[in-house]
Amino acid sequence: DPNTAVAYMGTASLSSVVTDSAPASAAWATGVHTANHFLSVLPNGKELKTISEIAKENGYEVGFVTTTRVTHATPAAWYSHNKDRDDEANIALEALKLKPAVLMGGGLKYFSKDTNPKLPNDTLSDFKKEGYGVYTHKNQLKNIDYNKPILGLFNKSHIDYYIDRLNDKKLESQPSLALMSAIALKNSR
Repeated sequence: DPNTAVAYMGTASLSSVVTDSAPASAAWATGVHTANHFLSVLPNGKELKTISEIAKENGYEVGFVTTTRVTHATPAAWYSHNKDRDDEANIALEALKLKPAVLMGGGLKYFSKDTNPKLPNDTLSDFKKEGYGVYTHKNQLKNIDYNKPILGLFNKSHIDYYIDRLNDKKLESQPSLALMSAIALKNSR
């Protein structure tokens, strides 16, 4: 069929036969290969512009919804330029530089000094100062303010597995990926 388009995208690492999720996601977000553990930055320190940054520069809103920590390598490569995927406290600060319209998933321990007193910054309060509505429980999403950017952090680490959330009442505070996605799409302006 002449109207069919086929594309291939390689997400190989520059530093290993085995690609870790940081350079794989960075390749997807930037179109450039980098080394394992690196988030949208080359080993020489050159930052790689992400499609999220290009979208923001052109007047589009961006958002990220995940069941991982929002600072985990796969989502973080879309907004962070860090040589260490495990530097999640600083990656949380980098999210605020991009100012996504929506950032939802797990990872509260890298934002809140109440949850993690060892943090150098209370990034949660920084997001609030920037006008974000902050949500930490699924029930709060019933009264969401769609006039504000959204920061939803529903677990200290990753969102628990669906089957566990179904069977453990202690996990009912965590929303599903479907619910978070629906809210993100409703928030799109």
